[in-house]
Formats: sequence, structure tokens, C-alpha cells
Amino acid sequence: MLDKVWPDHPLRPRAEKRVKHLPAADLLDWADVTGSSVAQALSRHRNQASGQALAEAVDGVLTLAVLVQELVDRDRA
Repeated sequence: MLDKVWPDHPLRPRAEKRVKHLPAADLLDWADVTGSSVAQALSRHRNQASGQALAEAVDGVLTLAVLVQELVDRDRA
């Protein structure tokens, strides 16, 4: 899925590498924080249009997708 949306995003390889070494509880905690960060970035953009806020939201969404994919992969294993 991420290959179609953000194939060359610079954050992706680092996130994919990091999630492999974390226990599921840590992945869920990280997902909680990341989801909140995305919401905050979008709220900032709503209040005052900002490319920086949108970039932060994109990074967060990408990270959240990597986290969820890792959890799905572990669940299927």
C-alpha cells in the first residue's frame, strides 16, 4: 500500500526498520502518540494554513501506516 502512496518518502525506511525491533505494546503506544500528532497538525493547519503542519501530518500518517502494517503482519504470522 505505501509503495503506491509514498514510495520514496525519506521517513519510511527508518520507520520500517525501527518497528521490527519493538514489542507490540510499544508499537501501540507509538501509534497512539502518532495519531494524536496527526490530529494536532491538522488542527494547526485548520486554524492557520501551513505547509509545515501538512508536512508533519504526512509524516505522521506514513509512520502510523508503517506501525499498523507491522501489527497486521505480526497478527498474521
